[in-house]
Amino acid sequence: MPENTSQQKVASNLVLKKSTSIFFVKNTSFNNTEVDFCVICVNIDTQQQNWNLIMKLQINHILIVLASLVLTACGGGSEDGEIDVTNSSGTTSSNGPVTLSLDTKSTELSMGESSKINFDIDVSYTGNESLEMSSNFDLDGATLTGSYKDSAFVMSIASEDVSGIRMVDTTFTVTIADGNIQRDKTFTLSLENSSFDESLLYAQEALDAISSTRFETEMESIVHFTAQNAYLNGLMSNEEKEAWSARVQDLTTDLDSKLNSESITELNDLLSTEGLTESELLDSTNRIVANFLEEKDLLSKITESLKESGVHLFSDMPEVRISKLDKNYSLFYGNKNLGKEVDQEWVFNDKWSHLAKLLPVNDTPCRTANISSNATSSK
Repeated sequence: MPENTSQQKVASNLVLKKSTSIFFVKNTSFNNTEVDFCVICVNIDTQQQNWNLIMKLQINHILIVLASLVLTACGGGSEDGEIDVTNSSGTTSSNGPVTLSLDTKSTELSMGESSKINFDIDVSYTGNESLEMSSNFDLDGATLTGSYKDSAFVMSIASEDVSGIRMVDTTFTVTIADGNIQRDKTFTLSLENSSFDESLLYAQEALDAISSTRFETEMESIVHFTAQNAYLNGLMSNEEKEAWSARVQDLTTDLDSKLNSESITELNDLLSTEGLTESELLDSTNRIVANFLEEKDLLSKITESLKESGVHLFSDMPEVRISKLDKNYSLFYGNKNLGKEVDQEWVFNDKWSHLAKLLPVNDTPCRTANISSNATSSK
């Protein structure tokens, strides 16, 4: 090829196999420097495993630009010249970049405990790999599952009887991937702990029952009857009768005061505490009620006072204790040492049937059965 002294561009276009070309340019300017260079478009003939390169010019600087590189997988070339494209995620397709996209009707979900909800994640995927689902879903008492069917992941959330706060709000992400590319869809879930209200009602009923309990009122008729009986039978003088009555009334007043100040205050504080879980609410309520029922010191003194009256009706009185029958508390009703419940009616044993006549009817926890046996007469 003759040298061009006028520094005009001179190029030779040699058409090679598979339309691969080589261009020569001499005496041109590159970064303000006159250079001789050669632009070589390389073709790899994969069938012959040959490089068809032509370099015949004597040059000072060579700039090689790979303008077209035909690559094929091991085992043979692409006869039709198609190019496999690799996208940024590393997934390949003979028809172009692989795409994966997710869609769903709503990302805001809600459900109650001991229930199940279903929702779909629609999938648009142009690849040929198997799709896998994973999630960071983590909620006590609930599980997330999913299966792929008809271009969608059919998702399910099943909840058990949860023991958390009244309303549990959580966020979780579902990830769909083919091993190379992945897409995420984020959801919010509100799980209503419906049994929380039942536990709250239980605590409130305990508070109402304890608040309405007045052992002093329940004991009033018994104290009056016992004192009068002891006086009329010469077991006590008038002064002794008055002193005894005052002492027993003070004991029952102290009992009311102690239980009210402790149990009612604790229950009020419990019900006003925010953020309690259901299990915390139940455990605390049961502990407060148990402490209320297990009062021993004052009850023991009340029992001993009845025995000391000398009235034979109470001479072998079982230990007085707080019992619950229905929704109310009593020192006598519900005490299995004194009677039993029959067909939702409390029946005192024959020996203690006189208590049914002495106790205020309106304060009984449930209806008291008619007593057929005669109460033991006093002396």
